[in-house]
Amino acid sequence: MYKERHRAEEISKPMLKISIAGIALGIAVMLIAISISIGFKNEIQEKITGFSSHIKLINFEMGNPFDTKPIDLMAPNLDSLWKYPHIKHIQRYINKPAILRAGDNLQAIVFKGVSSDFDSMFIAKYRVAGKIPQYNDSVLSNEVLISEKLANKLNLNVGDRLPSFFMQKPIRYRNFVIAGIFKTHMEMYDENFMFCDIKQLQKLNGWNTNEVTGLELFIHDFSALDEVADDLRYVTATTYGSDEKMLRVMTIKDVSQNIFQWFELLNTNVYVIIILMVLVSATTMITGLLILILERIRFIGVLKTLGTSNGLIQKIFLIRSGQIIGYGLFIGNIIAAILIALQHYGKIIKLDPENYYLSVVPAEVSIFWWFFINLAIFAAMMLIMKIPLRLITKIEIAETIKKD
Repeated sequence: MYKERHRAEEISKPMLKISIAGIALGIAVMLIAISISIGFKNEIQEKITGFSSHIKLINFEMGNPFDTKPIDLMAPNLDSLWKYPHIKHIQRYINKPAILRAGDNLQAIVFKGVSSDFDSMFIAKYRVAGKIPQYNDSVLSNEVLISEKLANKLNLNVGDRLPSFFMQKPIRYRNFVIAGIFKTHMEMYDENFMFCDIKQLQKLNGWNTNEVTGLELFIHDFSALDEVADDLRYVTATTYGSDEKMLRVMTIKDVSQNIFQWFELLNTNVYVIIILMVLVSATTMITGLLILILERIRFIGVLKTLGTSNGLIQKIFLIRSGQIIGYGLFIGNIIAAILIALQHYGKIIKLDPENYYLSVVPAEVSIFWWFFINLAIFAAMMLIMKIPLRLITKIEIAETIKKD
């Protein structure tokens, strides 16, 4: 640039290219970071809600989710849940701890009893062997669904017998058959839960068909979770079972607090990335605009001599800045779209599922956030550009005439 200083038009070109590259890099990184964040949260959220539902209704006196104090499905007001518009699906379940034995190996486990209303679409996505057992309300089934982690630990496979001991008085024994194996990469579930027929656990507990550990509720819109939970707390405040016990409402945020705290930390990381990229893009753009102004001091002087106001001259340079910013955003959007598509369909970047619960980096595009980020960055950059444009008001006509 120093060697070519006599060719004013070409001096600013390299800097403007750097400015465009900085803006393109910044918006691409921001869009990719947001897409990965959204994809990651949606994938993990789908797993934990698919396994544990959005909302649970349990006995108010239940100390933890593995207690076996039942609720009565015939309790007043419970039938109104099926008419609630936000609720998509309701299913019964029973949790009961047990000890598995395979040869000399012992493993503590929680049996999750499900029935004909169990939505198996979620767990079917993670089936790796065998089949998903189909339970009904008339025939007692001894088929179970076990995780791959447990199957490997106990050296078991599809079709094998699974002796199980239930720690109660007296101790009960059941010999189940493994019908299928699943793998979600969620250690908290894969290591601790397996599925069985709800009637098996009702029989072991001495409960009738209307008694269960609780109800699992799935809603249409996760953003309405807190609102729905508050409504249900109002309903359950006047709902009593045959034992005159109230119901407790627990959301997935209550059950998996650590996961949602992790989501908040992930959001913080994305905010930091956005701020840093805005600063980088703004710095390169300000530098490029300053060079553009300084190289056109003579042009500015001529305009001022002809009576052009500072505001109009600033507007000319602001329009030029908008063109440069728009070009950088356009290139950055193309780069981001290509990289996100490659990751989404090609699954190029892998993850350690033991640490991240996922085997590949997820990338999910949100149209709202995509347009919002572009509009917000364009508006922010245009506002920032008004800072270096103040230099135009400092330029005196007498000084500009002296310039070659």
